[in-house]
Amino acid sequence: MEITNCIIWSAETYYGAEISGDGQTVVSFSDIKGGLEGAGNIDQDPLFQDFETFGLQQQSPCINRGNPLSPPDPDGSICDMGWEFFDLSEFGTVSGKVTLDDGLGKLTNVSIQANDQFARPIHDSTYSIHLLPGIYNISAKLGLHQEDIQYDVEIILGEEITGIDFFLPNTLQNMAIHIKQDGTGDFTKIQPGIDIALPGDTILIYPGTYTEELEIIEKPVIMGSLFLTSNDPAYIQTTILQGNNFRPLKIENTEDTTLSVSGLTFENWPKFVWGGMYIRNSKPRIMSCKVRNNIATKYGGGIDNQNSTPVFRNCIISQNEAGHGGGIANENSNTEIYNCEISDNIAPIAGGIHHVSDSGIIMNSIIKNNITTNGYGGGINLMFVDQPMIINNVITGNTSPTGAGVYIQGSLNPVLVNNLIYDNHSTGSGGGIKIRMSAPILVNNTIVNNLADIHGGGICFYDYCSPQLYNNIIWGNQSPEGGQVAIESQYSQPNFYYCDIDGGLESFYYWGSGNPGAYTGDYIENISDDPQFVSSEDFQLQPGSPCIDTGNPDTSGLYLPEFDLINNLRLWDGDGNGSVIVDIGAYEFGSVPVEIEKLHMADKTDIIFQYPNPFSNSTTFSYKLSGEGHVHLSIYGMNGILVEDIIDDIQATGEYQIIWKAKQLNDGVYFYKFKAGFQYSTNKMIHIK
Repeated sequence: MEITNCIIWSAETYYGAEISGDGQTVVSFSDIKGGLEGAGNIDQDPLFQDFETFGLQQQSPCINRGNPLSPPDPDGSICDMGWEFFDLSEFGTVSGKVTLDDGLGKLTNVSIQANDQFARPIHDSTYSIHLLPGIYNISAKLGLHQEDIQYDVEIILGEEITGIDFFLPNTLQNMAIHIKQDGTGDFTKIQPGIDIALPGDTILIYPGTYTEELEIIEKPVIMGSLFLTSNDPAYIQTTILQGNNFRPLKIENTEDTTLSVSGLTFENWPKFVWGGMYIRNSKPRIMSCKVRNNIATKYGGGIDNQNSTPVFRNCIISQNEAGHGGGIANENSNTEIYNCEISDNIAPIAGGIHHVSDSGIIMNSIIKNNITTNGYGGGINLMFVDQPMIINNVITGNTSPTGAGVYIQGSLNPVLVNNLIYDNHSTGSGGGIKIRMSAPILVNNTIVNNLADIHGGGICFYDYCSPQLYNNIIWGNQSPEGGQVAIESQYSQPNFYYCDIDGGLESFYYWGSGNPGAYTGDYIENISDDPQFVSSEDFQLQPGSPCIDTGNPDTSGLYLPEFDLINNLRLWDGDGNGSVIVDIGAYEFGSVPVEIEKLHMADKTDIIFQYPNPFSNSTTFSYKLSGEGHVHLSIYGMNGILVEDIIDDIQATGEYQIIWKAKQLNDGVYFYKFKAGFQYSTNKMIHIK
């Protein structure tokens, strides 16, 4: 087969390869999405007039790009690519070449402009722009960074003016791009700002509701509301992104961790394969965002992660709906979730978090009131994962036919440590947790007041599972059979060490092939005494609780975090005799609170913003402390050598701005490390002279 003068394109990459097969196909002088070797081929948006007739716009790169040996178009010009030519009989043409020095900017960031007409160079650096007769100033722009202008170029009807060339030095200088709907910024819409941005640019979005479907592809930029510069959470509520005919945001093929999205609300996308945010083959940082009221027909009503390593901090993902993962779906990824709330989401499978082949971490978060309608995993669904870390979370109010709080299946060594799992409801088995064909380790969890309508109100073990349980409280859970523990298979052999279990071993319920004679798991140093909670809603321990200082004396290998759920030290020497014995459950009784022991640790929402970046003589660090704390801000070189400690002091609650002057600093990439209590961040900055 031979293909020539054709456009083979799609609006979205997920439709698959444009050309595929085992035959011998020769393609030339064609516009192929994704690129294809061959004489005269290009890979550039054809700029259709619409997606019904597929005619070409005035500055389409497909105009005059067909095979010069093919018959000319009816206007006498070189044939165009595609089925319908663009009539140039009223226009003249200017062409030339763009020379771009090495740097962050690429040819795809360059635009050629004459009055209100824009064109882009193709991969060989050449461009063409078609204009009505007249005299024009023609410019080449590299984002908003640099511009080269050719003045008073005369356009003659039916002629092509060649050799109008441009040079752009591509000097490294990150900039802020301002998006304001009132027209006083650089753009009134967000996507043009993304399109023109260079790696490392900051896209500041001012308050308003933006109805767009955004794409960030192969572009490490910083995007956010004015929350970025002010730390004022009001901007999160007032800067809203809604999908138009598509999801609000897609992030794809951006491995640079510079990419971040902060302080925005993504909402009200009605229905598509993926919901509010789709992340693929990327490593973004999503911080202080709200993702709500989005619907996906398949995965991730709020967010869908595929083959990615995203980090979510201080986000609220609520009231979303999907086929799998009503709140968030993570597949073949390494997702990190910190200090987030995943609530009131719904799905047939995994109402809250769908974690499939994802070995990330969920920490210091609240997973509540999510609903699974006919599958498993109301709060968290862990399937086919290798040692994900579920640490210091509150998992409550979730419902599901099975495994209402957490469902674990086919997974190697998941780690659940220091979680409070309570008031979850399964209409089948496993009100708090259900485990199948897995070998998790459960350490210092408090599993209380969960309900199962059939059996296993607290935990249900089913089908070839061998979990290890240390220092857990399993108490007050309810079901018709096996209120605390149900074992459904003779091949399930959970091991219990230093746990407090309501009713003890004698209360275990066996079902299916499970039976007391077949159970040979360890049951060592466990108790069955009332843990003496502070109240029916506060599961901290009262003085005299049998769970105090009765955990496993050897905590090595148990993944215990430094702090418990209320930021008390997890391991401490309570009586001063040099021995450290952890309590049973998710709370450490009597431990010196972090705010005293650690001089008032800063709140989890504290973040830092550095601007401008890149910088030359000086740069400003802005941050907000919601509690008194020890703040440490340092600058390091790429080699890891300390350049300067800017701050190492105790600071009071409030907002701070520190101007740092770079003295005798070479051009290059540096890192600043900011730590406020146990919250910390490391970010890249660039110095230029």
